[in-house]
Amino acid sequence: MIKAVPTPWCRNRERLRSRGAATIPAEGDLMPLSGLIKELRREKDQLQRHLAGIDAALTAFAGAYTKPTRKRSASMQEFAALRVERKILIQQESHLKERWACP
Repeated sequence: MIKAVPTPWCRNRERLRSRGAATIPAEGDLMPLSGLIKELRREKDQLQRHLAGIDAALTAFAGAYTKPTRKRSASMQEFAALRVERKILIQQESHLKERWACP
């Protein structure tokens, strides 16, 4: 039987097990494949929850320490759109006048 050599990442094995972290079994302690898949899924779910918490914290800090952006109201957006449409119409009319002007 081959003995597992302790590596830097597994020195705190007991601390990791108490936190519910997945560990890779030694060669002689192989678990069935279905058990391994369940443990990996459990670890993935735990990491996703942890990352979601970090993401929420980053969003909260970013919202607290960034300048608020000014949002235009719907009426101001409509007004700006009308100004653009009017500008386009004026350009089209001037183009038609130039095209059909008498020499």
